[in-house]
Amino acid sequence: MGKCISVTQASINNYEVIEKIIFWRYGMIYKVRNKTDDNIYAMQEIKLKRLEILGAEKEAKKLSKLSCPYLVNITDTFIHRSKLYLIRDFSNGRPLRELINVRFQPLEESLIWNYLIQICLGIEYLHTNDIEHHDLNPDVVFVHHDDRVKLADYGIHNWFPPAEEGKIPNVNELSYFAPEQYEYRHKKTNDIWALGVILYEMCELKFPFKADDLAEIHRAVTEYDFIATDNEYSEDLLWIIKLCLMKNHKSRPNIQEILTLNIMKRKALELNIKIPKDSILYQELIENQLISSEITNPFEKDYEAINEIVFMKWNSNEIVTWNLETLKSTSKCFDLISNLSFYGSTLIPENKGIFFYGGKLNNREITGKTFIVDSDKNITLMSPGSQTHLIGLAYFKKYIYALGGDPEVSNKFNLEENIWEACPPLPKGDFRNSSLIAYKDHILVAGKYLDKLVSFDINEDNYLVISNLNLEIDKNKVLFTENNRIYIIEIKGKIYESEMNNFMTWKCIGENNILDSDIQSYVVGFRNHFYFILVNNDLVNFDLKKKKLRWFKRLN
Repeated sequence: MGKCISVTQASINNYEVIEKIIFWRYGMIYKVRNKTDDNIYAMQEIKLKRLEILGAEKEAKKLSKLSCPYLVNITDTFIHRSKLYLIRDFSNGRPLRELINVRFQPLEESLIWNYLIQICLGIEYLHTNDIEHHDLNPDVVFVHHDDRVKLADYGIHNWFPPAEEGKIPNVNELSYFAPEQYEYRHKKTNDIWALGVILYEMCELKFPFKADDLAEIHRAVTEYDFIATDNEYSEDLLWIIKLCLMKNHKSRPNIQEILTLNIMKRKALELNIKIPKDSILYQELIENQLISSEITNPFEKDYEAINEIVFMKWNSNEIVTWNLETLKSTSKCFDLISNLSFYGSTLIPENKGIFFYGGKLNNREITGKTFIVDSDKNITLMSPGSQTHLIGLAYFKKYIYALGGDPEVSNKFNLEENIWEACPPLPKGDFRNSSLIAYKDHILVAGKYLDKLVSFDINEDNYLVISNLNLEIDKNKVLFTENNRIYIIEIKGKIYESEMNNFMTWKCIGENNILDSDIQSYVVGFRNHFYFILVNNDLVNFDLKKKKLRWFKRLN
């Protein structure tokens, strides 16, 4: 990587100009050849005023130290005759703007997710290094023939005073300016706004705001909602647009919050996107055990969707596996778990197994067993654990959380140390037949005998009671989460939905009139459906698109 050289004729003489590429916003861009290594680069020429040179040189040094696969990296910088020159990687990619302008049909959704995640990874690298792009738009997003994406022209806005920097001839380009930028307030969330505009354009092939002059675009951006989308895309994609285009910059998520959304993690794996190891997205996938840090390139591995439910028949030693793809079941009996009642189970990610808690209940005296069924359907007994039954379990970051039960417990099982550890006592209430899910840094708890939800904050080690639902007592509840939403299904009751970032607000989306038995398996998602098994051996599913529940099959 080249070093920043202050002023020298020799620096510019190191490069042979091959051709002019384009007249850029602040000067010309040339295609050049380095006479020393014979490599081809792009040379950006930036005109500066005398008082701006020192500040620009300092910023240029900072940019020349960056290196990211999702940026057009700057390899050398120098100043010559009051002009700053940036030597950057030569990109054979086309600006995203060209791709949008030549389309007659909207982009395929999978392609949009691909571009979105790569753009976010580039922004994340900049923000982590305390750099705002500020000029993010489809003209500086370069798409290569293999759909790799790189961002260019980042960080340069700092070199110019606000009055000069704000001179943009095209009214439509002001759509990328967040409302607070009209007051010359530059924040990292400005880039999030621009990301939302680009995402909208990829979906609709037009700007999200309609205006004919500067005053009108200013009014539209600061006061009006963006134009409703006409094309059919998933709710997750449209939801991200909505998040990015929040008028109040404090309401917009930061780039790491976007990258750690469940849908972003799932799409990154599905699309086999190469994720830098210093990205929060990579770390989240490691912590959730969706990839292994021991794999040199974890995205060369094929990750198959979980397509089976493993459950234990009540009061037996039989473990049953139901394959959701073949619609066939197999079973296996184990002497180690003979005559156990099933009390709770949860899935350990990346097919590492199913964590079970079961036991015997005789005259209120409980003999419990904890065990894991691995992907080969072998059983490993673990530390015995809490003496309870009717308990809910949830996995999160090497721990299995066990909250509720009869008698009530609040423990967590350390999978690495094979020991149980204490959690703070649950709030007042009857937590028998509890259902648990993990989301972000929380464990959400619902119970058959509760008319409210309880959220356990793992970082703060405390509980939050959510009482603004009309949940009914004496009805079992099923909790599951997907695509940044949380669902509650009451057995013979209502179906509720909430956005994960706003789990204090819920809405009723339907009625469940078919289920009248307790659940006895964890919930597994497969091809836009969620499946679980009831105590009476009914297999039921929830259609995520239609948001309807239906009986599927009775197992033998």
